[in-house]
Amino acid sequence: MKCFRHGAGPIRTGIAFQAVVLLGGLASVPVQAELAPDFSAVVSQMRDRISSGVPSIAIAVAWHGRIIWEYAEGMSDQQGKIKATVHTPYYLASISKTITATALMELVQRQKVDLDQPVNRYLRTAKVSSPMWDVSQATVRRVANHTAGLATYARGCLEGNSKCDASAASAIRRYAVIVWPPGKYFDYSNLDYGILGEVVAQVSGADLGRSLRRTVFKPLGMTDCSLGAKTDRQNPPAVRYDQSAPFVRMPPVRSTTPGASSVFCSVHDLAAFGMFHLKDHLFSQKRILSDRTIELMQANSLDSKEETQYGLSWWVQQDLHGFHGVLAQGGTTDATAYLQLIPSEDIAVAMLWNTGTPDGAKLIDQVLAAALPRYRENLEHAEASRQREATFGPRQTPAGMIGSWSGFVQTYLGRVPLRVTIDGSGELIAKLGSGPEVPARPTFFGGALRWTMPGSLGVEGEPFDLAMRLYLYDSVLAGAARTAPSPSSHQGPQLYYWVRVDKSTSAAH
Repeated sequence: MKCFRHGAGPIRTGIAFQAVVLLGGLASVPVQAELAPDFSAVVSQMRDRISSGVPSIAIAVAWHGRIIWEYAEGMSDQQGKIKATVHTPYYLASISKTITATALMELVQRQKVDLDQPVNRYLRTAKVSSPMWDVSQATVRRVANHTAGLATYARGCLEGNSKCDASAASAIRRYAVIVWPPGKYFDYSNLDYGILGEVVAQVSGADLGRSLRRTVFKPLGMTDCSLGAKTDRQNPPAVRYDQSAPFVRMPPVRSTTPGASSVFCSVHDLAAFGMFHLKDHLFSQKRILSDRTIELMQANSLDSKEETQYGLSWWVQQDLHGFHGVLAQGGTTDATAYLQLIPSEDIAVAMLWNTGTPDGAKLIDQVLAAALPRYRENLEHAEASRQREATFGPRQTPAGMIGSWSGFVQTYLGRVPLRVTIDGSGELIAKLGSGPEVPARPTFFGGALRWTMPGSLGVEGEPFDLAMRLYLYDSVLAGAARTAPSPSSHQGPQLYYWVRVDKSTSAAH
């Protein structure tokens, strides 16, 4: 068992300590001689990105139960001329899921929640539903590993917009429709953790913000963390900026799935959270979860044939440049968040940006390369021998899908008629509601028929395109129509709606 002193390093003797290292005006803690990587190249890369217009970046590295280096560069608020620090709260995006899961598993340990019971057992007024599948099979565990049958969802309300209902209960009533057979497909959905946030709140008897503060933040010493941005003049949260030049300041938005995407934390506290999930047993942290529970959260929970593996709120990396990795990651157009663990090396890297970026993983790689020589060697080898990614064209549509289909897209306002014709060459023509017939060249992979088309459903978020994903069940094609912003609208909510079409010319029942 690893055991560490309060605010200190491993209990060891006879080891000399280095002096405090100063970088960019911020001090790292004293570190042991054998734990003193050179992060100057990382600092240089951070400064290069700031000089290109990125508002700010903050990084913290925890190793063997102590933060050995933490550094922030840039402005957390460019207009207010507020410098970022390692204690500035940043928006965590989907790392919120891992914090919600930690609170959930504390309830599981206390036998207040059973992972293998239907999630509806723990919900009150708003529950998941399905027009086709058995919702009792949508268990807490399946909701936690994104196999309950819910699909892509991302929706928020602008602060001050009284016409937009931001409550999680409303989102569950309107959108929590099981569209895939529970347990069959992995589909990463914010709705899953919006639902689990409601479970935590309702079982604990407190709203989610108070529950997270009581169950996770306070016991783990995460004083810079909150659900939603705190109003704190002494330590204001980082303002969020659009991901491309001129990096426009984005208006505040309330997520309709707070358990999935509403937590703010500093990089310092995120590294402390990482040490807890590395089972470092700091005396300054309460052991809210057992080691066995932490291992369960980080273990593969999907079919071994799945190319991407997921635990309970953690991505599981089977081979991260020669190491087994565990990752919590979040990203939007105005925020980037990483918490990368290498359990075998007892190292955690936390990184936060107040803008979106595709370069987050590259900077994490450079941090780990500075700390772990074998990681650096494997990374260099991988870059030198990188092969072109394979591309896959459309696969032949199965014979059972060829023909005429008639049915509907089901929204919270009612049904919109949908007709689909697929010919022997694989060409598809779809007509949605009173709209025109739309030709499409569908693809078929992963057992699903897929195509994208413009269309109107008369619901919020339009104009948008609809990405169809349907599976064949006897003489029924069923699945989801996912919304995506059309090229003319650039951004908007990502929602999904139930789709069913029958192989007949009559209206689906």
